[in-house]
Amino acid sequence: MGRIAIIRPSPAIEDASSKMDGPAATPTEIIHVDDRTVACDGGDSALGHPRVFLYIEDRSALCPYCSRLYVLNEGAGHGTGH
Repeated sequence: MGRIAIIRPSPAIEDASSKMDGPAATPTEIIHVDDRTVACDGGDSALGHPRVFLYIEDRSALCPYCSRLYVLNEGAGHGTGH
């Protein structure tokens, strides 16, 4: 079994380009989700990387490996969990 990392915080959508320089400033893909915790492994393409769990604190989380931007759907993520 591979390593698992939990990464937080990350910039909001409007802050993503202002807080980062270079090619990582532009999301490679925007994925809309319903949960505040998401897992990213970069997919099956050349962008694959170790699986990381990102926590969406406000509206979005940017994967530090592949620059996928996970955006929380409107009204989602307000539950308290288990």
